[in-house]
This record gives sequence, structure tokens and C-alpha cells, in this order.
Amino acid sequence: STPDFAAAARGKNLYFVRRRPSCSIWRTSNGYEVEFVIDDGHTLLPIQGKTTTQPSTSDLASMNVFLDEYADRATVGVLLYAGAQPFWIAKNVLAAPWWMVL
Repeated sequence: STPDFAAAARGKNLYFVRRRPSCSIWRTSNGYEVEFVIDDGHTLLPIQGKTTTQPSTSDLASMNVFLDEYADRATVGVLLYAGAQPFWIAKNVLAAPWWMVL
């Protein structure tokens, strides 16, 4: 088993992952979409990609809908973008350069 250090860092109780995380796409009939949703059985991590070098809060429409709908399992999201530095674009969404995480 592998410890979930991200959960501990967010002030959650530390637990151990008992299965391999899955990855899926999330879409709604209204056109909202999150490209990657990582599910470890407890927590959901939504990840979106944008080609811009300067993301703005207007890029978070789908992410915000997802985080609202799954608030019990998804407390943070990640927006991958084509810039140089990671920063918190919203209180619960980290904007990170794609090349830093791939």
C-alpha cells in the first residue's frame, strides 16, 4: 500500500490506497468537461488542460461545476497550462505548468 500524502497535506486523515487509482473523463449534457478525473476510491482529483500561457478564472467553469457536484470527494483541482510557474488560480484550484507534472 502507498500512503496518500496529498490528503495528509490538506489536513485530512492519512489513509492507505488499497487499489490502483483509475482515470476517467467527466462530461455533462450541458457541455461541461474535465479531461482527467483520478479516483483512488476515496478522493477524486479533477485535472484540466489549457493551452494558454495566462490562465484566468474564466478557464475554470467546468472545474467549478465538478468541484461543486462532487464536493464530498473532490476538494482541490489542478489546471495544467503552458506557463512557467505554479500558482493558486482559485482557493481550491492549482494552476501548474504541464511540463512540471508530466
